[in-house]
Amino acid sequence: MTNITIFGKVSQDATAVLLKDGLNEVPMISFQVLDSGKPFSKCEPVFLEVHFMKEAAMSIKNYLVVNKPVNVIGTLKYKKYRTNGILKGKYYVDADYIELVNSMNNDKEVV
Repeated sequence: MTNITIFGKVSQDATAVLLKDGLNEVPMISFQVLDSGKPFSKCEPVFLEVHFMKEAAMSIKNYLVVNKPVNVIGTLKYKKYRTNGILKGKYYVDADYIELVNSMNNDKEVV
């Protein structure tokens, strides 16, 4: 497992689902974040899907909208799946913490 921290902006609004965990249902939100790399670098931007499964997930869903600055701390994971018989894969971040950054005065709210 690889720990990762992303300083970026939401590039796709958050969506929510309830996942079964035994007898309980756990809320999960997923959204896409844009990491444009180091300032003044010539790196290509990276879009990563983020999954956040905590009780606070439903509380912050409405704040995770396009262009909202966020810091995401979590684990980079790889998932394999089949579509029409073709084996595919994708990377995503299993978030432990999400910082909602207020761009006006750099205030942060950690969830």
